[in-house]
Amino acid sequence: VTVARTVNDIVFENNTVVIRGDIYNQHIVDCEDNKVAQGHVYRNNIFYCVDASSEPVFDLGTIKDPVFENNLYYNVKNGDELYSELNFSADSKAILDINPQIELPADGNYCGWEKAFLFTAKNDVVYAKGMPIATMMKYDIKGNDATKNLYLGAFAKKD
Repeated sequence: VTVARTVNDIVFENNTVVIRGDIYNQHIVDCEDNKVAQGHVYRNNIFYCVDASSEPVFDLGTIKDPVFENNLYYNVKNGDELYSELNFSADSKAILDINPQIELPADGNYCGWEKAFLFTAKNDVVYAKGMPIATMMKYDIKGNDATKNLYLGAFAKKD
């Protein structure tokens, strides 16, 4: 997720972000310029790293008071680790110990809209750990009714 610090009021909710394990120090949130921004909110997301040893990074730069709330972090190290600016204590409802059981494409190619639907979590817990949010869409990106359950990530139900 690359955001410009010149953009204010970003709301990033109910997304599934898969971080490849073969790139060391890959950025999850990466801010690219020098201006101060505010109003960045990250809620009900799944941040899934294939390999914990790749040490993914949250580069929050000069974003003023970003809000991280009720996100699932799998194989993502705490902000006390090298190069990371997100401390999980800032996300009071952080979910750290649940594997969402995402099956990755066998060919190793994670890019493209047609691949997006492969990243549905298989763990039922993911479909009960979300929190209600005012901007919840009526349907998820597969067309499933999203209003009946509190889910994390981009999908309201597993396949």
